[in-house]
Amino acid sequence: MEDRTTALKCSVEMLTHDLQLLFNHLDQGRHQKDGRAWAMLLNILGRISQEDLAETGLWQARSGWWPQFHSIPLESKDVRHMRRKVFGILQALDEEGGEYRLA
Repeated sequence: MEDRTTALKCSVEMLTHDLQLLFNHLDQGRHQKDGRAWAMLLNILGRISQEDLAETGLWQARSGWWPQFHSIPLESKDVRHMRRKVFGILQALDEEGGEYRLA
């Protein structure tokens, strides 16, 4: 049981690290339209619990400016869809008891 707990902790730490990298990448204006980054962010958000995500503080630090910053038009319908899903997950953290599930 201890090995499983250790493995899960390492997994959450790796996901948290990857989230930090992706958030920092998307913080830069030149990467706002990076479809691969949005896809990777969506993938990780689907694999980390809401509790672990909230504990990172990554969204809380950005919730006041990211939605407007990333409201730019995107040419790709797929990237628009991924970005919309990402914001659905992130904004569910703002709602008390809110939870978003990937469809």
